[in-house]
Amino acid sequence: MTFWYALVPVCIQCLALPLVEPPPGILTTEEIEAPEPLLQKPKGDPRQYQHSVLENGLRVVNIVDPNTTQAAVAVAVTVGSFSDPEGFDGLAHLLEHSMFLGSQNFPERSGFDAWLAQNGGSSNAYTAEEQTVFYASVSGKALAGAMQRYADIFSQPTFNASWVWDEVQAVDSEHNKNRKSQEWRVESLINLMAAEKPMIRFHTGNVQTLRSTNEYTLAAKIKAFFAQHYCPPRMRLVTFGAPSLEWQLEQAQATFGQIPRQGQGCGEAAPSFQGVVPYPSSSLQQLLRMQGLTPKPELHMVFPMRTLRPWIRSNPMAYLQHILTFAGKDSLLLALRDRLNGASSLSVNREDSSAGSKIVVSLSLLPEGVERLPAVLDAFFSFIARARSGTSNAKLGVLQSLAESAQVGYDWSSLQDASRAAFEVADDMTKLGASDLLVADNLILEPDVVKVDYILNRLRPEHMLLVLVDTEQSSYWQGGQPDARSLPFYDVNYTMRPLESTWKNWKQWQLSSDAVDPFKSTTSLDERVAEVKSQFSLTVPSVIAGLPENLTQAAAPVKGSGQLGELWGDLPKRMELKAFANLDLEGAEKRDLDLWHRENWMLRHPRVTARLTLRRPQSAKGYSAKNVVDAEIGLRILNELMSAGLANLTDLGTTWKIETGNSQSFTVLLSSFAVNAKEHFAQVLMELMQEDEKAAAAERRLVRLRRELKMELEDQSEAILSVAVRERNVLLMPETFARHELLSALVEGAAETTQEAL
Repeated sequence: MTFWYALVPVCIQCLALPLVEPPPGILTTEEIEAPEPLLQKPKGDPRQYQHSVLENGLRVVNIVDPNTTQAAVAVAVTVGSFSDPEGFDGLAHLLEHSMFLGSQNFPERSGFDAWLAQNGGSSNAYTAEEQTVFYASVSGKALAGAMQRYADIFSQPTFNASWVWDEVQAVDSEHNKNRKSQEWRVESLINLMAAEKPMIRFHTGNVQTLRSTNEYTLAAKIKAFFAQHYCPPRMRLVTFGAPSLEWQLEQAQATFGQIPRQGQGCGEAAPSFQGVVPYPSSSLQQLLRMQGLTPKPELHMVFPMRTLRPWIRSNPMAYLQHILTFAGKDSLLLALRDRLNGASSLSVNREDSSAGSKIVVSLSLLPEGVERLPAVLDAFFSFIARARSGTSNAKLGVLQSLAESAQVGYDWSSLQDASRAAFEVADDMTKLGASDLLVADNLILEPDVVKVDYILNRLRPEHMLLVLVDTEQSSYWQGGQPDARSLPFYDVNYTMRPLESTWKNWKQWQLSSDAVDPFKSTTSLDERVAEVKSQFSLTVPSVIAGLPENLTQAAAPVKGSGQLGELWGDLPKRMELKAFANLDLEGAEKRDLDLWHRENWMLRHPRVTARLTLRRPQSAKGYSAKNVVDAEIGLRILNELMSAGLANLTDLGTTWKIETGNSQSFTVLLSSFAVNAKEHFAQVLMELMQEDEKAAAAERRLVRLRRELKMELEDQSEAILSVAVRERNVLLMPETFARHELLSALVEGAAETTQEAL
């Protein structure tokens, strides 16, 4: 889990400013270090990229999109919350908030926001552990003005003492919002277990940590922090717009190129925390149990290890992500969900810093999952043991097929909007060299089984910190716990006990126990499998077969008529039904069949997209909360049943989704590469018409899905604004129901059978 501390975005309509030419005496592109074209990019990406280093040490990437009407500027700085000064937790975050409170040539407190309001702009920023990123999007014609103002802000911010003092309140409000977030609580608890700074620090900051002195001392600290870290060699600039690469680079030199290289004593090397050992053995092999905010329990398995950043080109995490999240037959997820009735979903995340990396495997537990925690953990580590025991050739085959799949997905990925494209490249520039900027974390350029084995070997209980988040009404906390502790800054209790207090046989999965046959289930698994009277099997996914080959861009699109046609091509056209005369349909069915086709979409991707809308039977009078609940339960059953049979399609570039939009219809959304579309669409539709599963398994599924929906409807942890928007929609939108209405309908329909739900 990685968290960003963000400013609230501002977005208004635009009035464009004219482009500006470089003033006399400014270096031209011929006098700057020769730009380096970035040619390793997706096949379907029409944009141009180049990387340069200005004379003052500033690294710059310029991006040209000939089709855009928007522009963007992003600046990343190689310093973050890890570098907060002693006694001023949250100072890096406060500086992020304070940067736009006026600069020497634009001194107004809200001057930048007002200028954005005149130029169709939006702006945002975030502070991470080792970088701080700022970005803004504007109307295309205002790019030069945005660069001019941004450069002045990063060269000469005023940091007015009174205004900075006031901004602490905004930081405090942000923290108060985070205090009610379960994700923030879990992340803070994990960080608390780090034995060394900077991991253990309170990175967000609040009134207590930032107003411990006075406004002048605080402003002096902010100015000193800025002088120490915010200089051109530590900055990364990205510009995005329709103007040429040469023009954008000239503007960068005319604005950011004038910032002095050393500033006021700035160190050119970014802080590094490589010598830190954040999680010693005393912090591991522990079970942390925390009070939760939702009706659904969570389990987080945290595995600290050395930093994986240098392995960016090998990307061994892609292998782990693939085998753990695969949802096909005999997968880990289906075993946990349908066999053990322990967890309903599984996700894998990685957090990197110079101090080290953490792999976090998170499970959304079912209520029984807390009681059956040993069985859930045995299933997970049994699966990892099986993956570890595979031959090097087998792992290499999977890696190579994953590399091919990643390349196909990368080549034909969707283009990001201006601001996201700019800030993601700026963020990557703080960690990567120019040649890797556009492929970071997307491709597997150097498949390496040794690195995969390293990760698999780190996924053992002796290297693990386990976090169990209880439900808000958990009986574990109702009577109080004598060893309960309070999580600083979050006002929530947790306990810390040795792993064996809950999972007595964890040592069988240690490195020293590799003689144990990983294909034999353990005692807790045997008991659970016997209890549910179900066969238990786990299979590590094999090589991905059937990937599309020799994909090329579609023919150049023909622009349509009118303003929308200029942007997106012609509207869809109704197809003649005589072209489908061979369909075996009755007269009424043919009258109901309505076919539309759209060609010349403006994106030149070799994909086919289909939207199949199915009308619901209209025999029932009216539309009630029960109809909504019935539809939701039926769709969830259908999606789960189909996912097991279609799990391989995602790796082949095919996606499908079934959803309900209103009381009149269901929709099947399909997308695939043209070479596979006919076969894969037919596979999805055939799976849609498969017979139901066996009665006992179907009944267990129905009970579980009803219970999951009930927990979701009872969840009160939403942000206040989200609740307000949802309740507003209930009042304004037809056929929309309040949560309490849906909950009542769900309880009343509890006796419904699986067949009725489908």
